[in-house]
Amino acid sequence: MAASVKKAVIVGSEGQDGSLLRELLERKKYEVLRVNRGGNLNVGNFNDVRAAVKEFKPNEVYYLAAFHHSSEDARQEELELFTKSFEVNTQGLIHFLEAIRLESPKTRLFYASSSHVFGSVVKSPQDESTPLNPENIYGISKATGMMICRYYRKIHSIFASTGILYNHESPLRADRFVSKKIAKGVARIQSGEANELILGDLDSKVDWGYAPDYVEAMRRILATKKADDFVISTGKPHRVGDFAKIAFARANLPTKGRLKTKGKIAKKLPSKLVGNSKKLRRTTGWKPTVSFKEMVEILVDSELK
Repeated sequence: MAASVKKAVIVGSEGQDGSLLRELLERKKYEVLRVNRGGNLNVGNFNDVRAAVKEFKPNEVYYLAAFHHSSEDARQEELELFTKSFEVNTQGLIHFLEAIRLESPKTRLFYASSSHVFGSVVKSPQDESTPLNPENIYGISKATGMMICRYYRKIHSIFASTGILYNHESPLRADRFVSKKIAKGVARIQSGEANELILGDLDSKVDWGYAPDYVEAMRRILATKKADDFVISTGKPHRVGDFAKIAFARANLPTKGRLKTKGKIAKKLPSKLVGNSKKLRRTTGWKPTVSFKEMVEILVDSELK
């Protein structure tokens, strides 16, 4: 008798991670229900979520939706930022967890958290035992989401795991991210559309990984025996300047006279946010398949095309 087809719900299916995860799960013959902003399901309405979970009976739910205010965007009012952040990052999560509790208690849920939950850290690298100390609204709402998952695990025995995601890139990244800005800028210089690439702090260090590797980690986390929290990271920080140098070299361009800095264009990235993913590797066998250099080259190649 043929095995039944696995079903998964991806909340935030149009973002970088959601798109990559959908491709991965469909390759593995999952039936995937996509949930996007303004789409087929209003995650802010509990009755809608409950009805969808009851009808679809998913094996897995991936809650990847996130509202993240960029420091480069026009400043919004604090109340509006808090309201939007908690609506997207926590309220919808509660609706899915409660729907799972009531209608499909065997469903497993993955919640995408962020290294921002650690704030300005004193010690590096960070692991699952590092105290949560968020210092921005995004981090506060993501830390709250983690605590909600822990509550449903402990009180209701729901399989709710979280992934504490460090920076992870792919050609699908939005233009506001420095990785995309560099890859796109180098491609514009090579094509003659621009003469230089202007960045902020070249010495900022980032724990960068390859996004397709990270969505594979999400899938493996939901295949573990016990729900838990897991850091997803490479554990290897790299300078923004090194990212840029690799990108220029990939396009056969010199950095001299073309790579420039101008004050604090972008908010300086925390230099001590480095993740220790030993627990994830030990539990699931996961490890990065793409090096930092290879990742940068993939991003640049995509823009050059």
